[in-house]
Amino acid sequence: MGDEKLTVAVTPVNNESKVEHVRRLLFKLFELGIKVKILLLDSGYYTVDIINYLNAKGINFIMRTIGKFKDGDDLIYKTNSKRKSKMNRQQLGL
Repeated sequence: MGDEKLTVAVTPVNNESKVEHVRRLLFKLFELGIKVKILLLDSGYYTVDIINYLNAKGINFIMRTIGKFKDGDDLIYKTNSKRKSKMNRQQLGL
């Protein structure tokens, strides 16, 4: 698929945590054989738990933040995770 952006699923977050929701959507990608270079998330997923989960799994992501910021504020958070591995069910925590 080259460098195309792909929306795989839009599903409601029902009686599950946001981490479980992201985990479920990532598993759907895994089932479809889609590799994620960068996961894009809106501000609804801006939580420490999500950030920690994605960092622990070595998943690159861009996330919109919540807050009042001035133009020019540097809001880049870079992890030192260099892990690149083939994801499987166990790595997704399923």
